[in-house]
Amino acid sequence: MEKGKALSEPLREEIIELYNEGLSLTDISNDVKVTARGVNKIINRHGGSELDVVTDDVLHCIEIWKLHRPSIYARAIQNRLLLEGICDRDKFPSISAINASLSEKLGMTRRSLHVCEKNSMSAVFPATTREVLALSVPIMV
Repeated sequence: MEKGKALSEPLREEIIELYNEGLSLTDISNDVKVTARGVNKIINRHGGSELDVVTDDVLHCIEIWKLHRPSIYARAIQNRLLLEGICDRDKFPSISAINASLSEKLGMTRRSLHVCEKNSMSAVFPATTREVLALSVPIMV
């Protein structure tokens, strides 16, 4: 791609779509042959509304998993959300949305997670998220 040239609307839409599907900026950059900086600018200016996908239930699950295993990567959280049926393939948070939620909504920094990791060695957690949700979310009839 030519340096400094404006991207076409279809290419911008493709970048946003790939981002909302969970691809990293580097992967998108390699796929569409645009610099990672350019991809980042497009996402910041024209889209990246995937934070809406991080509902309270999803955020609760992310928080539990991260507290249970602070070293878990966003990709693993994303996969677990799909495997446990918490999110559909059509609508689930991107890796960037998960990481943003951890820092912005939950205030989980590397430092605070390091402390949690030390403390979680002795803690006992439910095996699945469904068990946690069953314990914490009242069922409306």
